[in-house]
Amino acid sequence: MKIQSCRTFRVRFRLFRRKIHPWFTLVTVGCKIIYSCGIKQDQEKVRFLLAITKIDFVGVYQLLNDLLW
Repeated sequence: MKIQSCRTFRVRFRLFRRKIHPWFTLVTVGCKIIYSCGIKQDQEKVRFLLAITKIDFVGVYQLLNDLLW
């Protein structure tokens, strides 16, 4: 029983990490864009745009719609 619960926890943690990773990247890259300069800042801007493309905005819009109505 203990092994099964450990596996379930690992699977759920992995799914949670996949869902939260793009948001975490947006926060860290946003801070790096502010404090970097030159070519490094351009690289961080590209990373920021790539992170935005990985976010499922349909799910976000559905959540906001449910909260508003």
